[in-house]
Amino acid sequence: AHNYAFSFEPKSDFPSVYASSQEIRKYFEDFATKYDLNGAIHKSHLVTTAEWSESKGEWYVEVKNLASNTAFSDRCHILVHATGYLNNPAWPQVPGLDEYRGIKLHSANYDPQLSINNKNVILIGGGSSAIQILPAIQPLVKQVVIVIRTPSWLLPDISTESREYTAQEIATFGRDPGVVLKLRQENERTMNSIFSKSALASLTEMSTDNTIIIQLYI
Repeated sequence: AHNYAFSFEPKSDFPSVYASSQEIRKYFEDFATKYDLNGAIHKSHLVTTAEWSESKGEWYVEVKNLASNTAFSDRCHILVHATGYLNNPAWPQVPGLDEYRGIKLHSANYDPQLSINNKNVILIGGGSSAIQILPAIQPLVKQVVIVIRTPSWLLPDISTESREYTAQEIATFGRDPGVVLKLRQENERTMNSIFSKSALASLTEMSTDNTIIIQLYI
């Protein structure tokens, strides 16, 4: 979780190694409030067109306000596309899914107010979202069935093991920012080692008869 925070704005009191999405979101909301950024942030807006003007050196952008259903134009010198590719929920083509009258939730548009306690749940998919959702809901639901197309293969955790931080560790993080920085650097060093030349070199030395190389999309 500490690596989700800005390096210049560390957060000392993350409760666990892998904090929840709500905790990470609150960090960014608090950040926006602290630096008075909310006036420059427009939520529920859809960029429909972006065109570059070579003569003026500017981007011309068409935007739709989804709340009021109105459109307007804007311009900028720098345009950063940072929406990710999971911001547009897509359901699989499953026969009968459109006729289903029960509750349907998508991980990209999840309703946190909905209670799943003692409910029967069908979880579709075995990707990274499902890997996080399944252990979180299993203790709460009556029964959960997961439907996947192919098995998921997971690497062992090569970084810090998942756990909650002790009160003493959190106090140390708050007292000594250098400890948080060291933790962040170690996490990044560990993850970057997956793509290091030495790791790739060791793969080429392995026998192709008993070695499988798995390409990961991270």
